[in-house]
Amino acid sequence: MMLKYSFPITCYLTDKNGKTINPYSPQAITYTQLSFFQNGTEAGMQRNVFVLITGFVAYCFDGKNLSQPIPFHCIRCFDMITTKDTKLTFSVCRFYCDAFLIQCKSMPDKVGVLIDIDTCVTSTDTSKQNSIAPYSICNTLIFESKIHLMCKETLLKADIYQFNAIAESDKRIYTNEDDLKKYGGIGILSPNQVSYYNVFVNGILQPKADYILSNGRLEFTTVDLPQKGQPINIFFVIYLSNSKKLLKAENYQYNTLSNGEKREFTNSDELTQYGDKGIPDTGEISYFNLYINGVLQPLTNFTVKNHVLYLTTTDIPKKDSTIILESVVVRGLEGQLLKVDTLQFNTYANENKVYTNENKITMYNSKKILDPKQSSLQSLYVNGVIQPTTNYIVTKNCLSLKTEDLPVKGAPITLQSIQAEIIENT
Repeated sequence: MMLKYSFPITCYLTDKNGKTINPYSPQAITYTQLSFFQNGTEAGMQRNVFVLITGFVAYCFDGKNLSQPIPFHCIRCFDMITTKDTKLTFSVCRFYCDAFLIQCKSMPDKVGVLIDIDTCVTSTDTSKQNSIAPYSICNTLIFESKIHLMCKETLLKADIYQFNAIAESDKRIYTNEDDLKKYGGIGILSPNQVSYYNVFVNGILQPKADYILSNGRLEFTTVDLPQKGQPINIFFVIYLSNSKKLLKAENYQYNTLSNGEKREFTNSDELTQYGDKGIPDTGEISYFNLYINGVLQPLTNFTVKNHVLYLTTTDIPKKDSTIILESVVVRGLEGQLLKVDTLQFNTYANENKVYTNENKITMYNSKKILDPKQSSLQSLYVNGVIQPTTNYIVTKNCLSLKTEDLPVKGAPITLQSIQAEIIENT
């Protein structure tokens, strides 16, 4: 097997969100004391101390774009002469990391990472009988930790399920019995079984304050209930790691209303009855979705920066139009933020059931119809309403509608493709 080392690849210590940090700052690397095995002596106590060392690193190929944070950990053991009242503190006195590309014919490219840490351990006597000082240093030593990682970036696949029902007059609670079986009929999943979920009524994303979701049950808490005949959809997303463990995610909705004039919105514009977290820092978010009057917006229609939502469209939403900025955070098993790319194919209904790349709206910088094998998940919106997966088929460069009724001519059609990458040690 031929190995090829490609340079330069830079490597940095980061926090769980992928922000570079100073390795010598407190808590940049976490030390967790695990246990002692002890042998008593008259002068003190010989202890074999076990400590867990954890942190995150990221590598960079182009000097600009960091990979997602990669968790590392190791367990080290060292000996110290201490007393029963000894407190141990840990600090980094030297940190080094390096990354290199490994290429070979028998397997996909991988990135090797070497992490080398010198740790200073200080034992402090906290005994009240100490006459010299309330806290007296007893002993100090330095130990080295070398950690080798073999990293592979893979596409994180997701399962999606959808509960679909039709609203009835004055009905507040919907259960599995209300599920439209022809669209799947899997019922209402427990929030604990999924990474995240969304509730839509008549195509409008609902604030979480407006309902309570539990296993097999959806209860609306608003005074005004969904009107008879309106579609109710619950969209469930399940991300699983390569080891088949559920990855949790969070999604928060910033809600505001257009005044018909402004295109810039800040935390002060938030409708706090639906939430008061404001517009989050982009460095802590996997991706954003923007809905205006229930319609998922093309990515070219907005920007989010420095806790400000800015609409880039020529036209400003009409007065009292609902504006919902959804922020989605997907994390790995070690809490690391996963990077996600969102791609959209945008078109208008043209009284056909088949749409290809030739139908895309170029003004929205619309992308090609992505092969499902290259996507973590795909979801289809027609005239603002999210569609059951039974209503369409996606193949490379082609979207086919399976419904008997065609969308109204001119209705917006958006196929959203999510590409979530995860880097795991092999």
